[in-house]
Amino acid sequence: MRILFYYYETGAYSRAWIYPHWDKELTQSGHSFTVINAYDRGHGLTRDEYDQYVVETVTREHQQEPVSMLLCSVRSDDMSADAVRRISDLGIPTINVTWDDTFLAHRVKEIAPAFDLYWVADPLALETMRGYGANVMFLPSAANPNVFQPEDVDEDIDLSFCGQRYGSRIYYVEELFKRGVDVDLYGVGWKSEEQGGDPLRQRRGLGISAGLRHVAGSLSHRHGRTWARSALKRRMQRKTTDPALNERISSRTNPPLPFPDMIRLFSRSKMTLGFNELGHTYLLKHPLSVIRTRDFEAIASGACHFILRMPEWAPYFEEDRDVLCYASADELADKVRFYLDPARDSARSEIRRNARNRAVQDHTWTQRFASLAQALGIPN
Repeated sequence: MRILFYYYETGAYSRAWIYPHWDKELTQSGHSFTVINAYDRGHGLTRDEYDQYVVETVTREHQQEPVSMLLCSVRSDDMSADAVRRISDLGIPTINVTWDDTFLAHRVKEIAPAFDLYWVADPLALETMRGYGANVMFLPSAANPNVFQPEDVDEDIDLSFCGQRYGSRIYYVEELFKRGVDVDLYGVGWKSEEQGGDPLRQRRGLGISAGLRHVAGSLSHRHGRTWARSALKRRMQRKTTDPALNERISSRTNPPLPFPDMIRLFSRSKMTLGFNELGHTYLLKHPLSVIRTRDFEAIASGACHFILRMPEWAPYFEEDRDVLCYASADELADKVRFYLDPARDSARSEIRRNARNRAVQDHTWTQRFASLAQALGIPN
């Protein structure tokens, strides 16, 4: 297949991850993958100007060699429904995929129905997207097994987490430390102010006007209201500061890892952590949750990896065989202690092998794109 991918690339890892994932794997699988970066046209332009750029670029590419599909990762502020339809009129199937649709669905409401297929990676978002008139297809995230793979290194780290400090991650990390279970942390926001960090970093985000628009949009759909309710509940909590706890966490905090070192961390760690609740919904009786791409990266790398116990994900990973699951901080701490016992070394090694095998068998991008092609009747 010849795949064109359109989005706004800033250079940040959260945007550039498509290269070690989609680009490398699909190219190795024999497909053609070409990125169209909106910012190649320039920064600070109007949506109409970016629309014209993508339509002209796709038209030119299609004239040079037929395009099998246009995959986008855009929201309504990024691209108009009219631009999508103009590309569809060229005979090119169009697909859009965005992340965190469970509570950000309102940001694609205008554009979602224009695509031939809307790839939804968060199963909780399916109902909302269908309500917008989108032709939805659920496919989980995945990982490139040729990049994310086990390395032959010593297990010199007991328990690790790689990622920023926010949401449920703060709660679980603090609760683990309170229970005497230390975590080696790699990412920004974890250091205390005394050590040059900013533990309140997660409280700052959108500007006031953009934040108000986001909250107002969230209230228009069920899961957005759940997200907003949890955010309000978090704001109303009186957060006490424990200097000793902050210092303990700071002492185990490390800078964000370069990409190769992050992959190596999965092999160096006896166990790795995944935190799956969205935002602060961990405060609610029924939190919103999803398996993230980082979880698939860890599993493909053969990590002995923890995820939240989520019944809707049972078909994709088998508990205690492919992954370890928890439903509370107490259960998580107890399982960490259990599997750190040297008597469980072989059990952890077996979970590592099973995780890797399951990822290669069921959770590659090649398989995901084959499913997309099949849904659209594209020869794969």
